[in-house]
Amino acid sequence: MVEAERVLPDFISELGNVMAKHQLGEVCIIMRITGCPNGCGRAMLVEIGLVGKAVGRYNLYIGSDRTGLHIPRLYKENITLEQIIQDRNWMHRLVYV
Repeated sequence: MVEAERVLPDFISELGNVMAKHQLGEVCIIMRITGCPNGCGRAMLVEIGLVGKAVGRYNLYIGSDRTGLHIPRLYKENITLEQIIQDRNWMHRLVYV
């Protein structure tokens, strides 16, 4: 199991700051995180999903929608939260797809 509940508030805050810097602060995004590497939880049913892979590392899924009609795709595997924040390409794909 990987940290999920404790890291989420700080991660969301940092992500919000980055999105605001790129004029995406008004974009409403549903995000979930699970510490279970088996995907136990609803992280696979949202626009941004983080699934714990190892201590401090996550798989980043993007591309679902609020209704759950679209299946998110694995964007990057086994990356840190810092790497997710630094990678701007996935934000562009999320907003403009």
